[in-house]
Amino acid sequence: MALVLAIEPDPRQAATLSRVVRTSVRAKLVVVDSKDAALAYIASAVPDLLLVSALLPPRDEDELTRRLKNLDAAAHLQTLTIPMFAGAAEEPTIGDRVFEI
Repeated sequence: MALVLAIEPDPRQAATLSRVVRTSVRAKLVVVDSKDAALAYIASAVPDLLLVSALLPPRDEDELTRRLKNLDAAAHLQTLTIPMFAGAAEEPTIGDRVFEI
């Protein structure tokens, strides 16, 4: 099963993204809320696709790209920007802000 890692700090966006992936894609989705959390996750498992929030600060995105380029295991990794969803779902209970589908 494909592994998708998403960086999405907005809980409503994360909930909508999770719903879209759950209903439309055969993949395991892991959602984290920051670049640092994504890099920590990638240290243990390199995803097949990285989805990045449109609101991620450019400095964080640049650092993330730079770090990924230095990982041989991430040579295949594609990065896409998550669109802003209209009418994002109500805020979920996330706990430590990392959840899987």
